[in-house]
Order: sequence, then C-alpha cells, then structure tokens
Amino acid sequence: MLSGPIPPWIQSQNTRYEFDLSYNNFTEITTPTNCKETLNLFKSSWGGNYSKPVECLSDYCSKDQYSVHINCGGSETTVGNTIYEADDEPGGATKYVPKREVWQISTTGHVWDVKPSEDDYIAQNMSILRMNNSQLYTKARLTPLSLTYHVRCLVNGNYNVKLHFAEIVMRDNRSFYSLGRRIFDVYIQDRIVLKDFDIEKAAQGVDKVYIHNSTAKVTDTALEIRLHWAGKGTTTSPKIGIYGPLISAIDIESESKPPTKGKRKKLIVAGSVVLLLFLVFILLSVLWWKGYLGGRKSRDQGTVMNISLICEF
Repeated sequence: MLSGPIPPWIQSQNTRYEFDLSYNNFTEITTPTNCKETLNLFKSSWGGNYSKPVECLSDYCSKDQYSVHINCGGSETTVGNTIYEADDEPGGATKYVPKREVWQISTTGHVWDVKPSEDDYIAQNMSILRMNNSQLYTKARLTPLSLTYHVRCLVNGNYNVKLHFAEIVMRDNRSFYSLGRRIFDVYIQDRIVLKDFDIEKAAQGVDKVYIHNSTAKVTDTALEIRLHWAGKGTTTSPKIGIYGPLISAIDIESESKPPTKGKRKKLIVAGSVVLLLFLVFILLSVLWWKGYLGGRKSRDQGTVMNISLICEF
C-alpha cells in the first residue's frame, strides 16, 4: 500500500496516460478534488470512511435510501414492482467518476495485447436466454481485474444483498468457447462471501441463473460490493481477454421498512397537535400565575386585603 503525497507529475498528466491509484493510503490533502476518467483514486486516501472513499465525491444525499437495484451493464428495466437502474456507461482500465448520487462503480484492469473496447467492460449474451427475467441477464458488467460498486445514502442497519450471476460469454458446447473458465472472488463490506467463484459451476451450466444471498451491516450510510480477479481461471480461452469478474444485477434491501408517506404525515400532524397543546398549557399557566384566571396573584391580593381589614378593625 502506497502512502505519502500523490506525485504532482501523475496529477498533471493528460488523458493519454492511465493511472490506477485505488486502495492506497496517500495523504488526503494532496488528492485532487476533481475526478478524471484516466485517474482512479477510489479509496486512495479514504482512511476508513466508507461514505466518502474519494475526495471528488460529494457528501450530499437528497434523501435516505432503503433499497437499491442495479441492472449491471444493462439499461433500466422493471421486474414486477422493482425498477432496476441502468448501468450502461462504458468502463475503463482506471475509471472512477461519480455521476450518480446514490451509487458509483470503479473499474480497473487492462487486457494486454488487445485493443481496448467496450466489450472489455460490458458483456453481451451469446445466445437466446430462456430464464425468467432474462432482461437482467442479456448484458453484464465485467472487468479484467477489479469491479467495485459503492452504494451511498443508505439508512444504517442490516441489509439483504442479492447478487445475480449468469455466464453469458463462456459456452458448454463443443466450440472453442467451452474451454474458458471464469474464476474470481466477491467481497461485501471487505468480507469475502464467494471464494474462487465459478458462475458456470454454481449455476450448473451457462445461460443459467445463480443468485447469491447475503447479509451486510451498514454503519456509516455506505455499502461496498467488490469483485476481484485473483489470477485464477483462463485468460486466453476462448480468446485473449475473456476472463475476470462478471455480474448481472444487484439487489440491496434494508431489513427496516421505510416510513410510509401516510404514516409520516400522521406523525407530523400528531407532533404539531402536541406542540400546540403544550404552548396553550404554557400560556394558561402564565395567565393563571399573573392572576388573570383567579390564580396565585389573585389569592395573594385577597389575602393582603383581608389582613388590611383586620388591622383596621
């Protein structure tokens, strides 16, 4: 892990050069405040702050989130009553540019001896998919090395996390595409949940769905899901560059239900009524104290008058 200030010559380089400085411990004061497409600073000086893993990320959240659903690598789609947000922006070898308020992605890794293309970071299905909710699996997000989803603005508490996988690139027929093996690790909140994970093996075939269910605790309004290629599996079969982590969709659901609008409105009304009654009580108490309502001062004055009459008598 690197530390100290980020060298100025790295920050001043143009977009011809790509630098991946993620997951380091640089001096925070030296990190740039503007994100660049070719300079990945994700967790380069984060200091354990999950809610803000990079200086160019805003702290602002317009509202608390109880659930997040992402169609990794694909466009926005709806399954039942759930809307999956689009995740179809091109990836990159050193890319982390926050463009959304709630969640962002960090992609790292470059396939050597291959001209970079969008296919290196978004996979397209190779055949007709017949599983349920196939719109979640026709495309997938992938990367040669590391893929991280950083989800912010979450209400602290326990969450159920579903990770959707389907191997849509490798084949299980007699073609050359059947020779590849995709193996990677999956972490949630820096805790490994899938070790040496092989989608095809877990789903018992290609173009089949495997959903991994897990739980995670959010204590600082943020949750991190990281997929990392640990150097296992094939790298040149069926062709150079067909390897690395791949994921189709993500579901993040809080175990706590968000307050409904009706309930919230009732709470506001009830609070207003209680406050109004309290103010009325205070006002009446003051009036009683001053004797306008036959209170203490009125009785004190009556006592003084009685004493005066007795003395005169």
